[in-house]
This record gives sequence, structure tokens and C-alpha cells, in this order.
Amino acid sequence: MSVSEILEGQNLTHRQMGAIMIGWLVLVTVISVGLLVYTYLNYA
Repeated sequence: MSVSEILEGQNLTHRQMGAIMIGWLVLVTVISVGLLVYTYLNYA
């Protein structure tokens, strides 16, 4: 299921929307930091 299908198929509350947004922000942050550390360790 794509994100658009989930958003269209369900009436999400503000709390659920907030949780989804926070989850995405955390995921992106972790991936970004992980890539930075990975690159640093490989090329240091």
C-alpha cells in the first residue's frame, strides 16, 4: 500500500498524522546520520 492510499482510505486523526510525520522525520534523520558516520569511517 502506498502512503496516498492509506491517507485516502482512512480518516486519520491529528495525533496519528503527527505520529506518522515524526516517524518519517526520525527515520530520515537516522538514515542521514548513519550515512555520515559510514562515510566518515570509510574515508577517515
